[in-house]
Amino acid sequence: MKHRLYEDALAIVIGTLFISLGVDMYSHVGLLTGGTAGLAFLIHYRSGIPFGPIFLAINIPFYYFSFRRMGWRFRSKTFCAVALVSSFSMLHPYFIHYLRPNLFYSAILGGFLMGTGFVVLFRHQASLGGVNVVARPPRRSRGRAADGS
Repeated sequence: MKHRLYEDALAIVIGTLFISLGVDMYSHVGLLTGGTAGLAFLIHYRSGIPFGPIFLAINIPFYYFSFRRMGWRFRSKTFCAVALVSSFSMLHPYFIHYLRPNLFYSAILGGFLMGTGFVVLFRHQASLGGVNVVARPPRRSRGRAADGS
């Protein structure tokens, strides 16, 4: 199903807001996630550098892979999604203040938010780079079936 441009744009904003809010919740209680976001968390916790710029930098090599495997459209959407998660993760502290975040609640709600955000991004042919680019099946050639016939 092909989505219109405004539908893709809105979905990428909503998906990245969900993911960045989940990342923010994880950050406040010291939790980690996997993939490039997990690596960005580790560097953030160790160095004190904000999560956003680290996450953006770690994903740079994956833009090449995403173009090679999925094409310019997927790469463009993925770049926008990574940039938005990086930006939103730096904006959340200005708008959301946690008094006493609960570890269990933050783990569950943050995981739900990130998972839902990923579903939204994947449904609109975008990702957050990293392992998601490698895990997605490559694009099909025009005029050919998936089995090569």
